[in-house]
Parts: sequence; structure tokens; C-alpha cells
Amino acid sequence: MNTSKYSNIAMIIALNDLREAPTRQTITEPITGPDQRVKGSPMPLQANMQDTPHGRMSVVVSTETGASARAFYRNDFPPELSKPIATLMAANEGFNGIVNNNANTLLPTVVDQHNRVAVVNTLRAPFGATQAALITYGQVTAKAQIEAMSVTPANASNQPIRNRAVLAFDNANMPDKARMLMEASFQQLAGLVEAGCFDNIPGTANPLPDDLVALGKDRYMLFNHAAKTGMAADHPLKPTADNPAQFGVDEAAVLADAQTGLDNLKARSRHFANGSQLLRDVITAVSVACSVNTNDAFALLTGN
Repeated sequence: MNTSKYSNIAMIIALNDLREAPTRQTITEPITGPDQRVKGSPMPLQANMQDTPHGRMSVVVSTETGASARAFYRNDFPPELSKPIATLMAANEGFNGIVNNNANTLLPTVVDQHNRVAVVNTLRAPFGATQAALITYGQVTAKAQIEAMSVTPANASNQPIRNRAVLAFDNANMPDKARMLMEASFQQLAGLVEAGCFDNIPGTANPLPDDLVALGKDRYMLFNHAAKTGMAADHPLKPTADNPAQFGVDEAAVLADAQTGLDNLKARSRHFANGSQLLRDVITAVSVACSVNTNDAFALLTGN
């Protein structure tokens, strides 16, 4: 037997194994940078924008903690708010894309810090613009609400009317209070507002139910708006077959006209509340995306 022949073959095989070993090792090891996420590992965050009949919903979910946040961009904001909010929504959508990209490509340990940088670069300016617009809108709304509930000082002719209304209201049971509020005149309601009958002070033994508070305030604001604008002159009573010589003011028509002003004021209050809630929701979304509390999230969004 030629043993040298087989020894040479064994040596060749061994050399081939040595040459191929590093190649096999390189193929099986993932190639990642110091901050790069390992392909196939779960994403720590997911963000998206969803369409609804009433607007768009931004959703951020932490797959690690289960925390989530939703910011609803309604499509019925008035012009004073719709433009800055639309800009904020576009920035929010861009921020969601950055969050997804960071979660998909970076190690979980560095995602938060990259997202914080994105908040400053992407969301801070439009958030501040929306905040400023909302504050201005709220100040105008608050001023209109104060004006709507203001009471003209009493005089010799209406002071007794107001006093009697307050006394009767204080002594009435709840069903009678409701009836009085539905039937009260402008001066009677003015007396109740002036005396604070609609102000439920904490600790009151028998607080007025919220629906009756709203009823009393709404009816007073209707009368007050009509009085301040002088719209009664636009609604005289018209002669009818039953009363061909009637005259005076058509109170029902005046209140119907005043209702438009009250509806506009209520709409302003609703838009302000919805805008404020949107900003709170954006703050919560940033806290989820950046793993910070809401105070720190607010600081990232405002620089304060």
C-alpha cells in the first residue's frame, strides 16, 4: 500500500477545511453597527395614522410596556385653529415615520434618545404654533362667556323683581325650581344669576343638578344676548286672525334668533376643549415614544 498517497490526500482535505472555516463563520454572524437593531428582533414601538369619518387618529404603541397613546385630529375645527392643527398633524405623521424607522433599525437602548431628537426637530415648532393659536382662541371665548353671563346693575324698577325671584327660588323644591327656570323672565333670571343661584359651591347641602344649572344659564344668555343686541326690534308681533290688533315683541322669535348666538358660543367652547385635549394627547404620545413622563414630554415639545 502507498501510504504517502493517502497522507497527501488527508493533508489536502485538512487544508481545505481550514480555508473554508472562516467563510462559514462570517456567513452565520449578523452584520450590525453599534446602534443597529438585529434583524428579526421585535420592534419596541409602532406608530401609524388612521383615517376616520371625523378626522385622523395618530396611534403610538410600545410593544415592550403595552403603553399606548392616541391623538385625534378632528376635521371640524374652525379656521382660526384648523390651519395650525393641520400643520401639526402633518408633522405628527412625519414623526410617526421616524419612530417606526428608529424602532426598525436601531437597538432598543438608543431608540428613545433618537425619538427625543425627532420631537424637537419635527414637533416642537408646530406644537407651539397650535398652542399659541388655541390660547388666543380660548381667551376670546372666555371673554365672550363672561359677557354673556354679565348682569346689568339693578335699578328701582327691576330690583324688587329680582329679589322676589331669588326668594321664591330658594324656597322652592327641585321640581318647582325646574319649572321656574323654564318660565322665568329676563329680570327674574338676572336676579338668580346676580345672587349666585347657579353657582354650586362645594359642600352645598342641596346642590342644583347640572342640567338645571345649564338650563338656567342658557335661558339667561339667550335673553341677555337679545337685550344687548337689540334684536327685539326685528321681531314685532304680527296681527293674526285671532288677534288682528296685537302689538309688542314676538319673544319666541327673539329667542330663536338669539339661539344662533348661543350655539356659536357653545361651539367655540367645544372647539377649545377638543383642541386642548388634542395637545394633551400629543404630549402623551411623545411620553410613550420617548419613554419619559408627561412633564418631560411637554418640556421636549415646548423647550420649557
